[in-house]
Amino acid sequence: MIHSRTLASLMLAAFGALGGRPSTVSALPNPNDATVTSLSVVPRTGRADVVVRVAGAVTYKHFTLSKPDKIVLDLSGASLGLPEGDAYDGVARGGITRIRYSQFTKTVVRVVLTLDAAHPYTVSNENGELRISVETALGEFEPWAIGETARGDSDPLVF
Repeated sequence: MIHSRTLASLMLAAFGALGGRPSTVSALPNPNDATVTSLSVVPRTGRADVVVRVAGAVTYKHFTLSKPDKIVLDLSGASLGLPEGDAYDGVARGGITRIRYSQFTKTVVRVVLTLDAAHPYTVSNENGELRISVETALGEFEPWAIGETARGDSDPLVF
């Protein structure tokens, strides 16, 4: 009678001999093809634009929450290239009272805008920028930004 431990060793040796040399395993690609490089809030006539600059292609979805009113933007296939945390200075700009951002999951960067009330908004994606335009009747304000310096940008930002 063969002990199960001996049988297992024999089977392992037999299957190992059949398998030959191990093939070269290529590294899996990074699931995040894009990086969020900067975030800014800039004044526009009748609105405040939150600009999320991205190096690479992303897909996105957005939705709202209430109590308090928020706009949530999820960028899929992205890594956060900014220091995590609550870096927003807390100044109300065009109805936006707070901005938070984080690496929400391994492949999703989340940006959350907290508003003073519900505001109509639009989201557009053009030339590596996702732009959340929040309609407001509030006047001008000083821009805010974090991240990489904008190059050739027409936005009145000082980084």
